[in-house]
Amino acid sequence: MEIYSHIRTPILYVVLLAAMSTLALSCTQVGFYKTTCPPAEGIVKSVVQSAIRSNLTIAPGLLRMFFHDCFVNGCDASILIDGLSAEKIVVQNLALRGFEVIQAAKSKLETVCPGVVSCADILALAARDSVVQSGGMNWEVPTGRRDGLVSRDTDAKKLPGSTDNVTSQIKKFADKGLSIQDLVTLVGGHTIGTAACGRFDYRLYNYNNTNKPDPDIDQEFLAKLKTHCPCKSNNTNRVPLDTNSETNFDNSYYGNVRNGQGVLESDSKLWSDGRTHKFVQQFLGSSNRLKFKKQFGRAMVKLSNVEVKTGNQGEIPEKIVVQNLALRGFEVIQAAKSKLETVCPGVVSCADILALAARDSVVQSGGMNWEVPTGRRDGLVSRDTDAKKLPGSTDNVTSQIKKFADKGLSIQDLVTLVGGHTIGTAACGRFDYRLYNYNNTNKPDPDIDQEFLAKLKTHCPCKSNNTNRVPLDTNSETNFDNSYYGNVRNGQGVLESDSKLWSDGRTHKFVQQFLGSSNRLKFKKQFGRAMVKLSNVEVKTGNQGEIRRELKF
Repeated sequence: MEIYSHIRTPILYVVLLAAMSTLALSCTQVGFYKTTCPPAEGIVKSVVQSAIRSNLTIAPGLLRMFFHDCFVNGCDASILIDGLSAEKIVVQNLALRGFEVIQAAKSKLETVCPGVVSCADILALAARDSVVQSGGMNWEVPTGRRDGLVSRDTDAKKLPGSTDNVTSQIKKFADKGLSIQDLVTLVGGHTIGTAACGRFDYRLYNYNNTNKPDPDIDQEFLAKLKTHCPCKSNNTNRVPLDTNSETNFDNSYYGNVRNGQGVLESDSKLWSDGRTHKFVQQFLGSSNRLKFKKQFGRAMVKLSNVEVKTGNQGEIPEKIVVQNLALRGFEVIQAAKSKLETVCPGVVSCADILALAARDSVVQSGGMNWEVPTGRRDGLVSRDTDAKKLPGSTDNVTSQIKKFADKGLSIQDLVTLVGGHTIGTAACGRFDYRLYNYNNTNKPDPDIDQEFLAKLKTHCPCKSNNTNRVPLDTNSETNFDNSYYGNVRNGQGVLESDSKLWSDGRTHKFVQQFLGSSNRLKFKKQFGRAMVKLSNVEVKTGNQGEIRRELKF
């Protein structure tokens, strides 16, 4: 799956794609997996329900992810593809959440029906189940999609935005074969979820460069928003898109839009524009709640058939490249890039921002400072197939050594750099096989300390929600120190890849050299040196690559 950052789709291809998408409408069908994978829909539903019970924000996350996927070259799961030039790194997608839920469902389905159920169908089902779990009505989801092979950040500019006026929104929906009624219905999905202040605070303080608020905002509501989003404060604070109802799927959103309490500008203008006004009006009040929920299901089915790939198009991947699904912090790189572009436009690469941010994160967590060599340029191509070279949590020591050696890194570098696991957490699904069925023995990994095993089982019960998270360095997940190595020695390494470093002679001595409080400073210094070495792996400089200007991370 190669992701190209500078290829424009030929007009002929667009015409052919449109023709094929029309034909594809008849190829998805309700119950597509009835014979090939009967438990498919039940498995997805179970995973989604479990995840939402643990974290209510997963529901709007999955719904939004599906919408964003469908609006960019159809419902083909290309939003899941990783890469520096992929869809998921544009500003509209930075706050998407729920990737780990799709991964969990895919993993379970691959054990039951390998190579059968597409990620695109999992995402379509998960969106429906998220709505139902939040109080919406059920609808039948046509399935039979296949997954796309290409994901381009440039294509993601087709996404509707929070600053779009009604004319722009209508055009973007019409380009996907969706009507004005579909538009007003689907944005009703904003009845669940929140928005960061940075997405709309210009409306509170400097609307259209007037140094005044948007006059369409209700004055009492404006005061509340200003309380949550003070001027020039942390613009990552979040507020409900549907006041007092952000976890309930109902029609109260439309009442807020009518009353000048729409948070996003794109939502707020739906009441004042005659083309959308009547459709907002038809969903107002408790008497129209059921009407909205039914219509929302119909509109979602229509959306779910936008430019779908079926038959021999696309693929059914065996797995998602999972190592990158739970990555977080994209919005931080985005914020730094935005500020730098206002001061030094076109000068600082995203690659250098990331290298500096990694160092600053360590220092902020208690690690030592180091000098970061800069001057990198940003790559132009990102392929998920290349990401399979990443070290994995199930890798044995030989595999780890080889992967690091392929990048010019020594065994000492390996042991030092995985010490970065002194901060952070891991989802149970990454390691719970070690607790219950190690190497298909139906027994735990014998290398795990028994007391620690009992604790892990408490956090990660068998066959439960495998998105629960535990510290990689027990009792020290926010402090950058060397306690991780003591845990590895004591059979308390969470990941299999970490736990084997003590028992293998090639890595044992390097773990040993970092043990104890007397070696804390030694580890911190060595970590900085290893990070500098890592940061110079296959870098692009001079005329290679580019200095990315746009906000696409």
